[in-house]
Amino acid sequence: MAALDWTPIDTAAPERARRPLWDGDYLLAPQPLGGPAGRDALEAFARLGAARSGLDLVVLGDPEPALARLARARGVAPRVHFVGRATRGAEASWLAGASTAVLAGRGPLAGSLVLRVLAAGCPLLVGASGAAADALRGRLEACGAAAAVWPPGVVGLAAALERVLERGEPVRRAIARGRELAAGADPGAIGERLRDALGGAAPRRAAA
Repeated sequence: MAALDWTPIDTAAPERARRPLWDGDYLLAPQPLGGPAGRDALEAFARLGAARSGLDLVVLGDPEPALARLARARGVAPRVHFVGRATRGAEASWLAGASTAVLAGRGPLAGSLVLRVLAAGCPLLVGASGAAADALRGRLEACGAAAAVWPPGVVGLAAALERVLERGEPVRRAIARGRELAAGADPGAIGERLRDALGGAAPRRAAA
């Protein structure tokens, strides 16, 4: 299974500046949106309402015509941005400034991406469908690193997003725990545990 296409977190150049790529608050989809989960994520974003009118949704993927049409229909098209695939350095900058990250696509889940989100201190909502996503959500919840559970239905998801954006104590604890998992332990060991949870193949390690 490609659920853990393992790539270690890049710690070789910690001095590199993480420059902000967006002027304002934004939700980040670090992989392309797609399928029912992607539609729900966009619908939930639109439901956040006037109180969050300054919040944008940034998708690190190419434009998705069906989702672009939905954004126009919901009146949020000016605040939904498909910026294309990001390099690893650009992804780190996007994560550093994001209010929340959502995984809501059709593609395989990468454990390395999950670890990079957690290491950045970005609260994570996992909404992709399938057994791997279910296992990942369960693992994050068991470790105390889940900022919120991805609930069924758009209304519940919008409420979960609102709770994460408010940064209450449970969310702050989840962020801290996620950072511990990503940075306080051996990345290879974390990859092995996530691989076991997802039932995937052994992670690939970079050559020495």
